[in-house]
Amino acid sequence: MSNRMARRAERATAGPAISAPTAAAPASGRRQAEALLAEAARAVREADFAGAIAICERAAGSDPRLAILRGRALDGLGRHDEAIELYRAAVAAMPFEFPMADALACALLARGAYAEGWRRYRMALRLLWHSSGYRRPPAREWDGRDVGDGGLLLLGDQGLGDQLMFARFIGPAAAAAGGRVVVHVADRLAPLLARSVGSTGGSTV
Repeated sequence: MSNRMARRAERATAGPAISAPTAAAPASGRRQAEALLAEAARAVREADFAGAIAICERAAGSDPRLAILRGRALDGLGRHDEAIELYRAAVAAMPFEFPMADALACALLARGAYAEGWRRYRMALRLLWHSSGYRRPPAREWDGRDVGDGGLLLLGDQGLGDQLMFARFIGPAAAAAGGRVVVHVADRLAPLLARSVGSTGGSTV
């Protein structure tokens, strides 16, 4: 499977805050559960999707990371509809968890369900911003129209590779905005993009 699948498997076990089960459990049980989660994530990264599903079944419990890993494995096996239904159930049970909302949104987009996928993706981003304490600027989303005397704030999303890949759209966006554009990307990418963004009359932060 792709590097994106591997990155998402890593985030499922060690990524943005995700609520762990709150019920008290023996320390040995918790250690065993964490070991199984790590084993399942490794299986997904290595494209052993059937193995990952078997591990998730062995680790049966309420930890929401299980749903994400099982869904990734189902996606890897081409059982996309099953993965989407699993994500839907997980979001219904835990509607304020970013990883759940993100998983469902991305699965829908991958299946071509763009209307619902983008709607859920925006909802997932709001959850991420809220959990990270990020205060979104009071501005409307750009729909491609002329911004007149305004400008654009472009926010980097996903990992470094995704931000770098989509950086090619900064130029067209800056042209549509008359050069008035500010790009907010990961710190490590800011120096790399500063020259190209600066050539459009914009800036990076």
